Amino acid sequence: MGRKLTSYNGNDCIYTPIEMARKIVNFINPKGCILEPCRGDGAFTSVFDSMELKYEWCEIQEGIDFFDKKSTNANWMITNPPFSKVTKFLKKTIELGIPNIALLVTINSIWMNGKLNLLKDNGYQLKEIHFIESPYFRRMNGWKQSGFSLGVLVIKKDTSNTTAVSTNLKTGEIIW
Repeated sequence: MGRKLTSYNGNDCIYTPIEMARKIVNFINPKGCILEPCRGDGAFTSVFDSMELKYEWCEIQEGIDFFDKKSTNANWMITNPPFSKVTKFLKKTIELGIPNIALLVTINSIWMNGKLNLLKDNGYQLKEIHFIESPYFRRMNGWKQSGFSLGVLVIKKDTSNTTAVSTNLKTGEIIW
């Protein structure tokens, strides 16, 4: 039996490798202000800085708790949330009215009726799924092994019923 990727106590902070953050942001090409609610060691915010993107950030370990946030100017939320708290992050993002969401998660985390209904009931839809080669296999950032596929879920405030799935986002390179 393999090791668990997430723990039952919510202690599942796995920091994003900088090269992965760079490729995700370059591919998504966000416009406007971005919110990074789980800054961690700053991989995404470093990329935002290098691309001169406007952003806000939170990091509970630094005393800035995303769940205490009352408002935002963000057009995007891009993050690698604790995998045990994906639903909680979705609910708060919807509450803040952020229209575009990109989550680096195990893709199975979205396939629950409760999460899909939460999105649908609030005018959001899963628009794209981009599978990513696990950083575990390249021994990046101490990423934990998992049998679940890793990917970026792009969720948008939109009800047009169109979703794209791709299978070739690689840690070393992106081929589209």
